[in-house]
This record gives sequence, structure tokens and C-alpha cells, in this order.
Amino acid sequence: MAKENLLRKQWYCPSFLPSLQQFSVRPCGVLRVIDRDRRSEYAFGMRVQIHADSRGLRAGLIETPHGACATPAFMPVATQGTVKGLLPSQLREAGIEIVLANAFHLSLRPGVERISSLGGLHKFMGWDGPILTDSGGYQVFSLAGDAGPAPSTPTPSAPSDEPLVVRPSERAGREDPLRKRPHGRTANAGVQVTEEGVQFRSPVDGASVEFTPARVIAIQRSLGVDLLMPLDQPVAWPCAPEATRDAMERTLRWAALARKEPLAEGQALFGIVQGGFDPGLRRESAARTAALDFAGYAIGGLCLGEPRETRRAALAAAIAALPEDRPRYAMGVGHPADILDAIALGVDLFDCVLPTRNGRNGWAFTDGGIVRIRNASHAGDSAPLEPGCPCPACSRFSRAYLRHLFHAEEMLGPSLVSIHNCTWYARFFAATRDAIRAGSFEAFREGRMRVWGSS
Repeated sequence: MAKENLLRKQWYCPSFLPSLQQFSVRPCGVLRVIDRDRRSEYAFGMRVQIHADSRGLRAGLIETPHGACATPAFMPVATQGTVKGLLPSQLREAGIEIVLANAFHLSLRPGVERISSLGGLHKFMGWDGPILTDSGGYQVFSLAGDAGPAPSTPTPSAPSDEPLVVRPSERAGREDPLRKRPHGRTANAGVQVTEEGVQFRSPVDGASVEFTPARVIAIQRSLGVDLLMPLDQPVAWPCAPEATRDAMERTLRWAALARKEPLAEGQALFGIVQGGFDPGLRRESAARTAALDFAGYAIGGLCLGEPRETRRAALAAAIAALPEDRPRYAMGVGHPADILDAIALGVDLFDCVLPTRNGRNGWAFTDGGIVRIRNASHAGDSAPLEPGCPCPACSRFSRAYLRHLFHAEEMLGPSLVSIHNCTWYARFFAATRDAIRAGSFEAFREGRMRVWGSS
């Protein structure tokens, strides 16, 4: 990829910051600036620089009032306001710049009023960087089993905290033992969908709860997060065409309602593209969502057990209809091979429980693939988990010690491997950004796929 073929696309919003720190990028031969004022009727609470080449590969920067994240970026899942077992400072040291929390879970416990009265979610959880909140649409519809089986638990009877094995991308909250049962379903079938929204029984205390497009935005507005998601209706894999169309249309109607809701200063609202795995519906959903002029666009309803090529086709169809100057977010995509596929198509943001859930079970990500630290082969191994990794697990401890911690059921073991996995993901994404800017992404991808393409 010749550097002179790079296009630099810059578009940003009303200046809540005094100046935009320039993103470090190699010199570009062609400069194209998206008109800053053509969408000024809607004040987005973030600023974006996207550097893209002629094939759609993108490396950029999203800047929010709580700081910036370089893209492509990975968001560890802080469903309940915490990335399980990790301190915010440990996330920072791992190289994490943005996290994802879940408005559904936080609104039920401890409640949005409590969090708001304590200074908002950033202060409540002690994280000073950007936060994106999932609206909870996936979780609400999962209560009735509408989201289909969990695609990647090792066996049908595996408990919810087992490691994910086969392309196990999941959206925030699926690991919650309050509601998840074998096959990802629960006993709560009392979900009622209307044009106004969704009514359901709280998995916390059984109380009747109603989510509407307006209430979901109000919850996230009160939490004080940076990037917000509207209420949407995902569908299972597989799903009948009529049901897929119906859910897509309802998601679009709810998106239009959400788009009218006020946001706090500095907040930005994304739209969500649905449409199942029909490329035509995905393309239509993306075009109609883009017409509503959101600050960014999420592609939901992925990694539900569908074949890889089916997922790629759905992603490609959606991205083809989305504007180039806005961030694109593949919801729940977290397996390294799936991430590389999506980056090749032009995706900027990702989230998944994979690095922390697998870390709690002793499954470590390394450049050579998964290391199962519980295995007997590591009992006398004095080597680090991954040579050259700067994380505490690798810089201070041996594989033998980590294995001992897991077999002794010491809390430090899951914490250390989770820190390592978050560090590995941060380094993986940093290497990906470097490869895009250097014009060597295809070679980088080919090398990584030799490790992850069949896992």
C-alpha cells in the first residue's frame, strides 16, 4: 500500500476541547477534509480523525471529554461497572483506553439514580477514560431466549463462567449468572414487545421493568457516559426472514425516536444496524440508519454461531452503506480472526468478554495461540507466559507459579491472566494500527491468521 495513496479524512464536532491533538500518522499524499458544518444541526460529543486507504483500511482517533482512543480499538467489558477482577489502573497499564459498560445491568443494580447521585459512572467505577454503554437490547431479548443459544460454551451444560472456545464473541452481559442458563436461555419468558418498547421482569428482583427508546437514552444520559447506544431488537441465528425484517423495522423506528432525545454535553449517540444475516437487509438497515445521522454506527447481532463467511457477508453489506467519516463498531466481535476480518472491512471499534472470561479460567492469549495454564506441562516451567510481554503476569511470574495459583484456587491467578489477556489485546490492536499505517496490514493479517484462523 503506497503511502501516497492514503486518504486523510477528518471530521469533528463542536469544540468542547480547546484543540484537537493531531494523531501521529505517516505523511499522506492526498488530503481530503470532510465539511465540518454540514451536520452542525446535531451536536456530537466527540471528535474523530480517520485515516483510510483506498481499500478501506482505517486507523484513526476518537476524542471524547474523558480522553481519546486510537482506532481500531478494543473495549474490555465492564458489564457491572467493573472489568472483572481488574483495577482501572491495571487496565491503563495494560494499554486499554476505552471500556464498555451495560446500561441494562447498571439500571437494575445499583440503579441509575444511585450512580448519578455519586457523580456518574466514571467517578463511581474509578475510570477516567472514555466509556461506551450498550443499551441492553441484547440482554432484554435474551431473557426470553430470543437471542438464541450461546454459541461457544464448551458443552451444552457448561456453567456460564466457562471459557469460550470457538469464535466466542459475545456482547456485554452474557456472562451474568443471574440470568444465563445452559444454551444461553433463562426461565424468564415474560418479555413483551410493543411499539413503545419492551416490558420484562428484572432478573435481579423480579420487578416489572419497561425499557423504551427514550428511557434507554435517559439512563445513559444520567450515567454520564461518552458513547451511547439506542434500544434495538436483535434476532437469533438462524431466524425466519419475516421475523428478521420485523425486528429490523422496529429497531429503525426505535432509532428514530432515540435520535430525538437530548444528550448531555459531550455525549455522542450511535445508531445500531440490524437485519440478521441477510446482506440485503443489512445494507438496507445501514442505509436507513445512516439517514438518521448518528455520530457513529454499530453493527449488532453478530457472532451468534453463524459461519464465518456468513458473518463477513453481513458485515460487508452493512459497511458498504455506512458513511466513511463516522466510527464503525462491530458489537461483540472479539476472536482475533474475526477482528482481523472486520478491520479488513473497515471497522473501528470492538468489544468482547473473551479476554477476561477466558483469563479467569486460565486460558491465556499469546502470539503463538492459546496457552492453557492449568495443563500439567506447565507444572515445572520457569518460563514466562509470553516472553517480552510487559504485563505483571509475564514480567514477574513463571508459568509454573501461575499454574499453581489456579490449582490452589487463589484469586491472584485469574486476575493475573486476565491482566495478561487485556495487555495482549492492547498490543495486538496497537500492532494492527501500526501495520495499517505502514501499509503492511495484509502481511500482518496473513501471519496472525496462521495462528488464529483455525482456532
